[in-house]
Amino acid sequence: MKLDNLIAIDVHTHAEVSCRQEPDETWQPFDAAARKYFKVSKRPTITETIAYYRERRLGFVMFPVDSEFQIGAKRIPNEGGRRCGAR
Repeated sequence: MKLDNLIAIDVHTHAEVSCRQEPDETWQPFDAAARKYFKVSKRPTITETIAYYRERRLGFVMFPVDSEFQIGAKRIPNEGGRRCGAR
C-alpha cells in the first residue's frame, strides 16, 4: 500500500485470531465475550483484518493481545506475518 493513498492510520488494532495456530481453549470464554460485546458471529483473522483495512485505504498498526502471562492463553507470535497474507 502506498502512503499517498492512505486516508488514515489506526494505531491500535488487535490481532486476536491467528492464521497460523489453532484456537487456544483457554481463550474461548474471552472469544465468546468479545463476539457478544462486538455483536459478531466470529472475530476476523489477521488476513481478514488486512483486507478490511486495505479496502478502506486505511493503514494500521497490529499487535497481539498478551494474555499468556495472566491467564495462560497462547499468544499469537509476532513472526510470520507474511505467511498470513501481510505484505
